[in-house]
Amino acid sequence: MRHSVLLLETRAWSCCGCRRSFRERFPDIFPHRRATEPFRRSVFQKHWDGISRSRLGEEERIGGATVERWFERFLGRAEAERSGGVLVVA
Repeated sequence: MRHSVLLLETRAWSCCGCRRSFRERFPDIFPHRRATEPFRRSVFQKHWDGISRSRLGEEERIGGATVERWFERFLGRAEAERSGGVLVVA
């Protein structure tokens, strides 16, 4: 459970027809995200277990607002699973 940085070399492709470029994707690393889903899930679980967002943010070296945003996202997913897949957003 140590902090680490992972540098990946990826392939990039370019479409001759539309001139768009594409990069290789990796499991659990989604586009435009800097953290894996398992890491986000662990932050959610620790916050659920009672660690404050400011303390958790300091321990994991992320912002308290990020902790809260991830928590709310996972809480919404859990709520949707309990209600049969329907998520009501107010």
